[in-house]
Amino acid sequence: MQGQDFDDESGLHYNRYRYFDPYTGQFISQDPIGLEGGENPYEFALNMFGWIDPLGLRSCDKKFDTRQEALDAIFDRAGIPRGTRPDAVWEVGNDATRRGMPGYLFSNHTQSHGRYMQFETDQGSRVISEHLKDGDPHFHAGQPKIDPTRDFVDFGWGGNVNVAERYSQIDGGHHYYYPGGK
Repeated sequence: MQGQDFDDESGLHYNRYRYFDPYTGQFISQDPIGLEGGENPYEFALNMFGWIDPLGLRSCDKKFDTRQEALDAIFDRAGIPRGTRPDAVWEVGNDATRRGMPGYLFSNHTQSHGRYMQFETDQGSRVISEHLKDGDPHFHAGQPKIDPTRDFVDFGWGGNVNVAERYSQIDGGHHYYYPGGK
């Protein structure tokens, strides 16, 4: 594995903090941060085919060369065919002059500012968020909390911050970064 030292004698990969067994696809010792790293303390990143875990402590976020590459990848993560038109589109920001306008959700929480797209799928409501003021620009793929199969969930398209539900990220926390701004 990239970033790890292979031990010929044991057949394990060492990555500074613990050993990884490529045959079982997991670490042979618990994560040093315990359950803070996830429900399975022996697990290699939540998705071993798409994520990297060079230190054996947590998966790393993905960085893409272009916004379009990041957008395509986040569509894949959400299980939405690329190019699918969203069922709802809105923006979140703190422009008081736009408060209450269709397609706009007012929030003082700058980390949530950005563009959002919602899709109704056979698996339930899905949302793709593009955060523009939370560090470098990036995407997330989300689904309803508790029961991800629920549909027609208002993640914010209704414009009422008191009704809008927060989403949980699909397959655990992630950021799909791309260079530049808007």
